[in-house]
Amino acid sequence: MASLRNGNPYVWPSWITKIITGEESCQWKTWFKSHHTYDKAPSDFDQADWVTRHTTLLRSRADELRDEGYQVFVEDQNSFRIEGNNGAVISGKPDIVAIRGQDICIVDCKTGKEKPSDKIQVLIYMLLLPLSEAYKEKFRGAQIRGEIQYQHYRAGILTEQVNDEFRTVFRNAMNMAAMTNPPHKVPSFGECKYCDITAK
Repeated sequence: MASLRNGNPYVWPSWITKIITGEESCQWKTWFKSHHTYDKAPSDFDQADWVTRHTTLLRSRADELRDEGYQVFVEDQNSFRIEGNNGAVISGKPDIVAIRGQDICIVDCKTGKEKPSDKIQVLIYMLLLPLSEAYKEKFRGAQIRGEIQYQHYRAGILTEQVNDEFRTVFRNAMNMAAMTNPPHKVPSFGECKYCDITAK
């Protein structure tokens, strides 16, 4: 059973990344999640296995960064919450924030295959963390870069990639999630098969 959220529309970064890249077409799903709470559909996804592999990858990269002289913060230590001008709230927590002087690296760890949305998620963190009250002072004047740590390699993301074009794309995605009226549903076998919303 779905019910309206209390308060403003609420967005988790991973809900909009695939919409931005075109990996998913159904904006309705993102809109629905932003406006409702609901019981998720059953899934055969092995959550315990994913958590174990993700935690191992995260800890390994965090230890490497500490050995390189970074001060390392992980997961819940990196939580942020920002309310936009359109009333929508976006909240998230990068896997790793590593700080060494004016060099700040935001890392997200991925155990699956590389996808364009992985990069978008880190770009969102790079855009928003410096705007959050908890990080404004810490990030002031810093050179912020991003990184995606996969199982056997990592991909870097440059500061310059958080540009006006990306800000516009991100703002459009947030405005879609904040709309009062839902966008049209775009049903397809692939997306609907793995959708966890039961009240369709």
